[in-house]
Amino acid sequence: MNNNQHYENYYGIPIFNDLHNYFPEILYGTRFQNDSLVQYIRQQVSNRFNLYTSAQNNYRRNQSNLFQQNQQYLQNQQINRSNTSPVLFQSYQEPAINSIVGVLQTMLNSNSQGEDHIINDLQPVVIRPTQIQIENASSIVELTSSNNICAICQENMQPTQTIRRLNQCRHMFHNTCIMTAFNTSPRCPNCRNDIRS
Repeated sequence: MNNNQHYENYYGIPIFNDLHNYFPEILYGTRFQNDSLVQYIRQQVSNRFNLYTSAQNNYRRNQSNLFQQNQQYLQNQQINRSNTSPVLFQSYQEPAINSIVGVLQTMLNSNSQGEDHIINDLQPVVIRPTQIQIENASSIVELTSSNNICAICQENMQPTQTIRRLNQCRHMFHNTCIMTAFNTSPRCPNCRNDIRS
């Protein structure tokens, strides 16, 4: 490693840190995105370090278990769903809670496909920065040499190309590369700094 290169201990796990520092294209780029090993590595990083996704997946598993328990209860009671509206939730005094419970009961009772219908209707939320946030958090710069490499595409950045530098962490990328990356994440591909903060 060069003395002027800074080794970042971003993940706290040596193999992920090495990938982050020496092979960022594997974690963040598009060149190897169809490789099954790279997909596995990215999934492991996402599962371990993306707290929102981990919590969301855990919540969905718990909801699925709750739904299965309710289905088992209904089967045990031999309730005909088409003629009877079972009360799956106790009634609450607060009107806001009652309306939410009503919506949930309608969703559960209105479709014979049940859980599959509800789960299939859920869509992942893509977090991306707005154009204003990108403009405020980055700058178009001119390069004086071609020694810089874009961490996304792993190609040299030329003085004739449009280069975007993130203001807070100072990392630079080809403008087209970083704008494409911002379609799926508000974070710097190098240091994972959120440009919205």
